[in-house]
Amino acid sequence: MKILDIPIINRLLNYSWGTFLNKFLIFLLLPVISHALKPEEYAVYSILLLFASIAGHFFQMGLHQSLMTLYHQQPDDNARKTLISTTWRAVGVNSLILSVLILLLKQPLGSLLINSSQNFGLLVSLTALMVFLDVFYGLTLVLLNIRHQAKEYAILGMTRNLVTLAGVLLLSISGCLNITTFFYIIVFASFISLLHSLYFFKGIWRDLSDNASNYIRFSFPLFKTILRFGIFMVPATFAVISLQSADRYMLNLMSARTLYDAGIYAIAYKIGMIMSLFTVVFDLLFFPYIMQEKNMKVVKEKLRMLFSFYSFSGTLIAVVIILFSREIFLILDSSYKEGASLVFFGVISMYLRGMSNILVLGFYMLKRSEVIALASVLAAVINIVLNWLWIPHFGIFGAGFASIVAYFFIVIFNFITVERAFKSNYKAGWIVVSLLIIIAVSYFNYTHNQVSISFFAIKIGFSLFICFMGYLYIKRKGYLNYLLNKIRQQV
Repeated sequence: MKILDIPIINRLLNYSWGTFLNKFLIFLLLPVISHALKPEEYAVYSILLLFASIAGHFFQMGLHQSLMTLYHQQPDDNARKTLISTTWRAVGVNSLILSVLILLLKQPLGSLLINSSQNFGLLVSLTALMVFLDVFYGLTLVLLNIRHQAKEYAILGMTRNLVTLAGVLLLSISGCLNITTFFYIIVFASFISLLHSLYFFKGIWRDLSDNASNYIRFSFPLFKTILRFGIFMVPATFAVISLQSADRYMLNLMSARTLYDAGIYAIAYKIGMIMSLFTVVFDLLFFPYIMQEKNMKVVKEKLRMLFSFYSFSGTLIAVVIILFSREIFLILDSSYKEGASLVFFGVISMYLRGMSNILVLGFYMLKRSEVIALASVLAAVINIVLNWLWIPHFGIFGAGFASIVAYFFIVIFNFITVERAFKSNYKAGWIVVSLLIIIAVSYFNYTHNQVSISFFAIKIGFSLFICFMGYLYIKRKGYLNYLLNKIRQQV
């Protein structure tokens, strides 16, 4: 039986602290940004980040997901080097072509993206440059994750946010921080991150070279294979991104307060995405190990336990975030205080997203990328239609509830289809009970808007109590120990 070179618990800790610190740096930027940018300017920033996310995945053509899926299926290091080289070159050529196209169309794209009389061509150009640099940085992160180099992944993942935070603080102190200088900082951070990623990439390449002397620099047959899988992930990823961010764009176009509503909603949703500190650890840690497993019976057993563990522990974390959302908003500029009662939109959406990511692992094992794409595309359509129907009448609330409904659809769709194709025997009751608890706490937080020392103390006590009870339950059930032991035995 193969023994892990690094204990799984150490790897879990590396992913956990690295992910936490990386996400924490992002949230640490919010107070500074909120005092430097008006809600309307924050909306512009959010919309251009949406554009960057969509462009980035078209740049990558879904090949980064193919790389993660196919890497461990290669017979030797020669084949792995060919896979990496083919992916890298294909993505590079495609990214260069699309970057030039965006730069040529920067003016009309700026007008199309942002409902304003201002000229945003320069910001679109800076966004395109950032995306081009981030493509190669992102591919190195994928490789580090595939190879279970958790510590290196964590360090590289923090590079961009550390540089961004340092630049933002420096310009904020000097009084030079505005939306244009902010984008220059982001591009500079992307460039430094690229240089750092090349250092790690050289290490990976050197490790493979020890046992691989001959490889094909670009394999057209292999390119067709990875493209065949990855191309379905482009619309799927586009759909997932639109689920997370398209509502900002539609608020900008259709709500009564246009960019202001988009800015308030964007920062409230961003605070709600603190939930992703928890969900991303599941994605990073368990996805590579499950993809290595050949025994389908063991995979199903792991997934059932993982689903139950996530449902219970995720509910506790979601409740705590929602309860303290008003206190979190005290560190932001007062112009954003309206968003304090709207954080639950992001929390519930991210909770459902994490749940769907676990459910869909069955289709990754079956290499059914078209089903993964179908669920995301259908949910994106639902989200856009509901935004179109609800935003003109309900504004921010229309966008928030549209997001929740769309993510809930993905969970139900994946639950039903995975059970038919993969038969993992998930417990549907977890979905119902967890959502009822989170919705009840969300309603309480929305209707009780007071912020006081006594109320804060009560929430602290309640949070500690439910977390302690949750710990006892998880310990009694043995969810975490079971998952870690299974991975240690099977890898």
